[in-house]
Amino acid sequence: MNWQNLRTRNFTIQEVIHSPVDLFPERLAPVAIAAMHYMQACRDYLGVPLVITSGYRSPAYNEEIGGSENSYHVWRFTEDGHLIFAVDCYSSKLEIQLLYEDLKKLVVGEVYWHKGRGFVHVSPYGKDESWIQS
Repeated sequence: MNWQNLRTRNFTIQEVIHSPVDLFPERLAPVAIAAMHYMQACRDYLGVPLVITSGYRSPAYNEEIGGSENSYHVWRFTEDGHLIFAVDCYSSKLEIQLLYEDLKKLVVGEVYWHKGRGFVHVSPYGKDESWIQS
């Protein structure tokens, strides 16, 4: 089976990558699959639909938009094989503040609420920290 056609009950690889699959580096397919299953688990736990607004960023695109030099949106593997990924999302069925608070309880890693942009950033890698940005 082609990894590009994989899906969970509610997400496709395309949705989680959030960019054209043909531009996505195939060596990162395991990261995309893990991100897709991670977001499905979050959706299942919360019991509400999640809409992904940002997933994978190429290093060039991340630089172009002024993303952090070490952004977890630039998906990769650590030297010891851990998967690094970040996904930004919102729910049409749950207020963004409640989504943030629920994800904070669920995710060990980064959970950021970008108030002005209306999404929550989730990364199961990194410091166990949460913050709100206006």
